[in-house]
Amino acid sequence: MERADIKRILKEMGVAEALTEMPAVIEPIYKELMEKPESYLRRQGKVNVDEQGNFSFGNRRIKLKEDSCAEITFNDAKVTTNPVGIEISYEDGDFIGLFSSCSRGNGIITYHSGNNGNCSWSEREQLDNGSWSILSARGIKVGEDVSPYNKNGEYTPFEGTVEGILSEFDSNSKTIIENYPQTEEWYKEKREEVKAVAERETDPEEQNKRRIEYLEKRVSALEKNKNELLSKLSKSTEMLEKALRFIGKVKSSPVGKVFFARGIKKYEEDTKKLTEGREYED
Repeated sequence: MERADIKRILKEMGVAEALTEMPAVIEPIYKELMEKPESYLRRQGKVNVDEQGNFSFGNRRIKLKEDSCAEITFNDAKVTTNPVGIEISYEDGDFIGLFSSCSRGNGIITYHSGNNGNCSWSEREQLDNGSWSILSARGIKVGEDVSPYNKNGEYTPFEGTVEGILSEFDSNSKTIIENYPQTEEWYKEKREEVKAVAERETDPEEQNKRRIEYLEKRVSALEKNKNELLSKLSKSTEMLEKALRFIGKVKSSPVGKVFFARGIKKYEEDTKKLTEGREYED
C-alpha cells in the first residue's frame, strides 16, 4: 500500500483531510502497512473515527487541534506537531517515575530525561537532522550533557562538517517534501537554522573560545575544591592537636595513668610504628 492509498482510504472513512497530509500521522501507518493490501486498513475496528474527523489507529490517537496542529498520544507519550505535520515536541513518563521530553527549535533538538523519584535529570542538545520524527531527528551532539552533577558541561570539539550535516538533512527531508508538499517551506527555513548552527559549531574561533571558557571553569572548580580540602585539613589538624593535648594531660596525671594505662601504651606503640615507617615487601 502506498502513502496515497492510505490518505485516500482515511478520507473516505471520515478522517479530517488536514490530518491525512501530515507526515507525523501518515508515516507510522505507512511503515506498518506498506506491504499490506487496502483491505487490512479497511478491516473493522482497525481505524475508529469520531464526528470531528479525529481518529485512532491501533494504540495511537490522533486529534486535530484548533491551531491546526495535531496531538498524537500512545501509551504514556504525547506528541505535538506543527501545522504542516512535523513533530515539534514529545513527552512521556509521569510525575513520580521516569520521564523524557524533546523540543525542536533553532536547528536544535533539546532532549531531557530523568527520574522524578530521585530528582535526577540530564539535558542534551543535538543538531536537527531533518527527520519528521522528533526522536529520530536527534543528530550530532552539540556541546556536552548537562545534569545536576555536571551543570556546566565539558568541552569537546564538534564532530561533523557543514557539508555532511546538510547532506543528511536533505536526504531525510527529500521523501517527506515529495509526499507532503506543504512541508517544503518549513524545511527551507529549518535548513537555514541547521546550517547556521553547523557553521557556528565548526568555526575555529568559536571552538577556541569554548575551549578557553571550559578551561577557565575547570580551573575555578579545581581552585574551589582545593580551598575546601584545605579547610577540612585545617579542621582535622585542629582536632588532632586538641586530642594530643588531651593525651598529654592524661599521661601527666597520676589518675589518668591508672585508668588509661592500656590505651596510652597502645597509642605509644602505634606512634612509634608511624615514626619508624612501614616495611613493604618487594
